[in-house]
Amino acid sequence: MLVSIPPVLNEPLSYQRTLGVCALIFTLDGSSDYSLGKLYEILSRATENEDVEITYSNEGRPQSFKVFACGEVLEHFEVNPSSDWSRLINPLRVHIDNDFYRALGNFFELMACSDLHHNYQAAEYISVCVIPPICNAYFHIFYDSNDFPFGVVSWARMSEKRHSAISNEFQQLEQADWCSGERLFVFDMIAPWGGVSQMCKYLLNEVFLLDSVALADRVKVGGNERKAAFRGSNFQKRKMLRKLEKLNSISELSLHQAQEIHSDLSDTLRKYELRLLLDRNDTQTRETYTLMATQSEQVMSRCSSLLTSHAQLPSKHQEQSIDMDLLLGLSRLAKDYSVDYVDYELEQVFLPFSYFEVIDMMNDAWTKILVGGDQPPSNSFDLSSLNKRVYVDPRALSDSIDRPFCKYMGRKQPIYVYSPYNASVPTALTLAHEYSHAIHFEMNSLESEGLIEDRPIIKEFLALTGELLLTQYLIDNNYVKGVRGDSIVESCSKYLSDYKEQLAQYSDSSKVSYSTNYPLALYLANVFLSDKVTNEQRRVFASSLLKEGKNYDFNQFVNFFLNIERESKRAHQLESECVV
Repeated sequence: MLVSIPPVLNEPLSYQRTLGVCALIFTLDGSSDYSLGKLYEILSRATENEDVEITYSNEGRPQSFKVFACGEVLEHFEVNPSSDWSRLINPLRVHIDNDFYRALGNFFELMACSDLHHNYQAAEYISVCVIPPICNAYFHIFYDSNDFPFGVVSWARMSEKRHSAISNEFQQLEQADWCSGERLFVFDMIAPWGGVSQMCKYLLNEVFLLDSVALADRVKVGGNERKAAFRGSNFQKRKMLRKLEKLNSISELSLHQAQEIHSDLSDTLRKYELRLLLDRNDTQTRETYTLMATQSEQVMSRCSSLLTSHAQLPSKHQEQSIDMDLLLGLSRLAKDYSVDYVDYELEQVFLPFSYFEVIDMMNDAWTKILVGGDQPPSNSFDLSSLNKRVYVDPRALSDSIDRPFCKYMGRKQPIYVYSPYNASVPTALTLAHEYSHAIHFEMNSLESEGLIEDRPIIKEFLALTGELLLTQYLIDNNYVKGVRGDSIVESCSKYLSDYKEQLAQYSDSSKVSYSTNYPLALYLANVFLSDKVTNEQRRVFASSLLKEGKNYDFNQFVNFFLNIERESKRAHQLESECVV
């Protein structure tokens, strides 16, 4: 059985989902050369007459289907894991928010009704040209007022290199091309009964609004092909500039107006920032972002002043204020902390986990911290639904910045985690690090998007705690060899090798950089997960830290570790006295 096939969650199936389930089974069977039109003719009639029988595995994954006519089996197809199309599809994973079978059924029906597509071989076209964009959520289906599909568009996000190559000649997309970068290539636009202008208008306004150019191959019945380009960002830029001109002309802003304007402009700028993180060579987007940031500066400043005066937004001074003496006190606690560097060669150790299994592990580990052990999670600390608020991008993009990141995108958009994953131990630890940032940001922002805790030492303490939690799981289950989780974490991180020298820099605030926080954060995370701290102490501390956001008192953070150290010294002293 192919584990990449999603289970069917809704029974009985709708007409559209039945078409999708049967189309997938037919494709993975791989034994028939039916065209899309011929297969649709068979399945649509049988589905409408309820002459289709589908079987499933114990996990609810489709296995086979039969089509009956007058009580006799007319067609019978079943998933064959050894077929060419099964081997092609198996590495793919479905985007978590997809209604996969409805989307596939809609695609299938629209292609079968298209003059251009209906003669294409069904199994080949579905596996090569339909399932990849559905799995990556690179599609949009248009529905009429009765919820029937009338059009669909699919696209690929390609690297600069592949995008440039495909702009000059007609080339078939390889599976790796579909999500190799951020450059847009529109693959299919299918509207058998019209509506293309309506579809294009929506795409420019809502879907491709940040893309400076989208390439496409325009193919007509009869085989005529030509290159085409769509431009969307200029439209969006003009629209935003008109909006900013109008906003800057408003003499007085109400509190409600300030909240809405600040939120909307922040969301727009975050989208541009994210695009530049994922495609650092996109000069047009960079120029547009710079223009937008400059033009919005005046109105954003007015909104920020009004929100700050009404305690709706923390001031910059409050955001960056840290008591360096307290931070120095923490660094002194770590002066005797040492990790003997060991090269475990973990780049060559590969785990039998997909990236979403690593995420599930992190949700479970953090939930145990937040409930104080192995108790059932309460509603307030159930992290199982967090995947709806966090988008994890595991691609290794040649055009992106050269480091993983977690970017908070505001309450209206999912938190974006970019963490290339190839199942090696270092990439798993990096994913645990960035995903722990996402948990922090999400829980901090539950009350208001202005409450994100932005102090580096706290952010990195939580992220390195996540790395240690995953490392301990790997040690306990014999996936890696080692007795000290912090030693394994250090061997996988370029930020921690010179921690002694970095810790010493806290005595001179002028020398403190962001990376200075990593070694101290590793020490604090190691203490936090040690037997010096009880489950209840962890629960109270982590719950407060994650929930209070900007209201969190930095003294509270420091005093927790100072008190743990005092208690540890007191216990050691009592033990020595008892021995004497």
